[in-house]
Amino acid sequence: MSFRSTELPWILDPFRLISWQKMLEFSAQQFIAIGIEIQGILCIWQNRDRDEIDRSFATNIAEPRLRLIAKGLREIGCAMSADLTESVIQAMRLDEAAGAMKARIESLEAAMRSEMKSHLFLWVDGQRAGFYTKSGQELLGQECSSRFASVIGEAEEAMRCYAVGRFTASAFHLMRMTEVGVRALGLAIGFKIKNENWGRILAEFQRQKALLPATKPPHWKGRFKKLNTIGAHLEAVNEGWRNRIAHLDLVYGEEQARHLLTVIPHFLANEAQTIDEDGRFV
Repeated sequence: MSFRSTELPWILDPFRLISWQKMLEFSAQQFIAIGIEIQGILCIWQNRDRDEIDRSFATNIAEPRLRLIAKGLREIGCAMSADLTESVIQAMRLDEAAGAMKARIESLEAAMRSEMKSHLFLWVDGQRAGFYTKSGQELLGQECSSRFASVIGEAEEAMRCYAVGRFTASAFHLMRMTEVGVRALGLAIGFKIKNENWGRILAEFQRQKALLPATKPPHWKGRFKKLNTIGAHLEAVNEGWRNRIAHLDLVYGEEQARHLLTVIPHFLANEAQTIDEDGRFV
């Protein structure tokens, strides 16, 4: 019997997706090999006609196999069962009666199966799995990622939540991305307030927009159309989604979350063509 010495991929990198094939490669085959080995040792003990364990058998056959079992258990993440295997080895060294040893190994097998049940794996639909590993830069595009760098982490969390079926959480992260957009608009029109209050920023935006051309602040000169588009998009996001998410009025389904994964990055990419997240015109 031999076990893989490679560290489990979900322990090395616990937040990346592992294919079903890879899980079988690292865990199922190990588990089967361990189970076969334990059954083999049980059969040998059951067929022994002496009450005490023969020292040669214990040293040359049983102990090496049990050590391999302990090693295999640790490699598939069953540390408690591995420790229990070590206690079986110690009991065997004390020349414990064969009947008692058989009971110990049966208990080890039961413990191993119980511990395996505690290792849970989440299945991700293949149609959504790509969103789990997709980078924020891929979703937003190079220009938007450069000018709105602080939203990259939120974009990736939004995609991961979508991939694992937490659609309202995905929408929440997408709305956090728009907070950067509204703050950028406020800075661009010279309106700085704490906590990026959407209502006040949008109200100030509408006030400046309504001014006569001769009285508009300088930042509007030659930029009316672009600023107006940004403001209109923000108002649509605010009315259509943000208010309901903020006040727990809506639970999102897959279709709605997927729609937002298109709409919000598009909105930010459009904004990035005019301003960056610090409100500087580009």
